[in-house]
Amino acid sequence: MPENKMQDDSVEVVHPVGARHRLGVTAPVFEALSRSGLLGRVTTDGFVYLEDLEHYDRFGTQWLYDDRPGLTPRVLTAEILHDIPAPPDVGDEMYPSVQGKFFAWREGVGMPTPPEAMETDRGWLAHFYLSPNQYMWPAPTTMGMVGPTLLKLRKKRQVLGAKLTTTLYPEPSGSLALVTVFGPSSPVETAFETAFDVAVPVLDELAVKYDVPLPIVHTLVMGIPSGLAFTPFPTIPEIRTLEPGDRLLPRCPHPELKHAVALYREGISSSDPLHQFLALWKAYMNAREVREKWGKEHKRSDVKVRKEIVPKAFAFGEYADLKFGKVADAMYRPYRVALAHAEKLQKGEPKTAASAEDYLSIAYAVPVIRYMAHVTLQNVRATLDSNKRSPV
Repeated sequence: MPENKMQDDSVEVVHPVGARHRLGVTAPVFEALSRSGLLGRVTTDGFVYLEDLEHYDRFGTQWLYDDRPGLTPRVLTAEILHDIPAPPDVGDEMYPSVQGKFFAWREGVGMPTPPEAMETDRGWLAHFYLSPNQYMWPAPTTMGMVGPTLLKLRKKRQVLGAKLTTTLYPEPSGSLALVTVFGPSSPVETAFETAFDVAVPVLDELAVKYDVPLPIVHTLVMGIPSGLAFTPFPTIPEIRTLEPGDRLLPRCPHPELKHAVALYREGISSSDPLHQFLALWKAYMNAREVREKWGKEHKRSDVKVRKEIVPKAFAFGEYADLKFGKVADAMYRPYRVALAHAEKLQKGEPKTAASAEDYLSIAYAVPVIRYMAHVTLQNVRATLDSNKRSPV
């Protein structure tokens, strides 16, 4: 992480009091912005680089470009994320797609540890990025549009009527790239949920009005006054290697399984939990259907190379230690039906990203259905392979 620098006489710097007054923020907010790195470069005696201060004032963050060599990327590499300790009771194996948090703790700036920050922080500032920002800790699986969003924004705009102070910012090329939500006296423990419920309706309205895609590609929540920021992210899979001696197939060897395989790839390649869940659900159910047809045709037991029971781990919540069929029954109406149908339901409302509660409930269910789909695919493939070894 970039640290404070000795003052460079060749560039203009601003006294911290003057910088705070220029931004029009309180002392605790300024302290948090400075500690977090959102103000960019800060000298050892607390002076802020004028260029970086102006950049923050215009864009609400720092963006990296070739003409700004003083700032360096702060991307969360796969190696960094794999070194994060697992949540309690997960066990030795880390399961992909499990929702977690990365705390962006910076050395040498007087920043408290995460437990200390939770005790002292009394407010927060949330960032919802619509374009990946390499300076603000995106995860390696962060996905966005190839270029900037298709909605131009000449200068920052505050959203009037929002429950909390909400501001839209462009990035330097002039496209909408960031939505910030400021909770000056709101609990940090529920900051993401509160900010999500404020920011997302704004983006929903803009997407419909201007008919352009506005994806949230990564999120950051900064505590005030600590400056300690966390970014929520789904656990990424282990890095794997396609070895020279590994068998490379031109296609799935079992044509009847090609749809389940395609759906699985589609599900795990998406960064949207709603899309992920539906694609993985279909992959799981399609693989089950292929197995049922095989059983009726061959009149013998299928092959199971892995147990079809959800592991007993913290990551899988209430579904831990249950058989796949029982989990599918429990998920059918509250998740599969509620996600697939936006029309009137027999019970309850559809699940969408209109609220953080629904969004997170789906995100928490994704690792479960992902595990079920992957194991079932392996078992069904082994069952279909058994035809070659033991013809009927």
